[in-house]
Amino acid sequence: MDQDVSTLFESWNEELKLYQLKAIPRILFETERPGFYGTDILEYMMNMRMSEECDRLLYLKGRTWGDIVFEIVTLGIFVGVGLKLELQGAVEGNTNTRGYIKAKYISTIQLLFTSPNSTLVHEGYHLLGCGHQLFMKECYERIRDVKLLLTDPDRDPNFFPVINSTGKKILKRPN
Repeated sequence: MDQDVSTLFESWNEELKLYQLKAIPRILFETERPGFYGTDILEYMMNMRMSEECDRLLYLKGRTWGDIVFEIVTLGIFVGVGLKLELQGAVEGNTNTRGYIKAKYISTIQLLFTSPNSTLVHEGYHLLGCGHQLFMKECYERIRDVKLLLTDPDRDPNFFPVINSTGKKILKRPN
């Protein structure tokens, strides 16, 4: 397995130890980026069929020359008016089972605020069903509720469940 991927998941698994969970990465394939924007990546991923060995799909985005130009422009906007336009990752809210992160490089914004490791931890919480909240109490409760779904008789026994952003229980692998 790629060393960068291993390092990313070591960070995420360190966090998951708090919940007695573990993420086991599987590299399914490498592909050209399906578009420039994160929305392009999420749309592409929503059309992907999830393999039987996966509970979540995470696209690890690398860097292109277009990203460098975009970073310079958005960095100027950030410095000029304080508006941060560059996203480091995202998870779709229908099922909370697909997402992406900037994983193969560190941008200037990441140097100032975050890193690929912390981005995976952040988006990883979304993949567990957590939203954006100021305090983690709600997230801890959501993870507890997801783990309680493991005993649901309607759950696919080969799928780690999730509760999506609207509160819907996802008990079977989405198609």
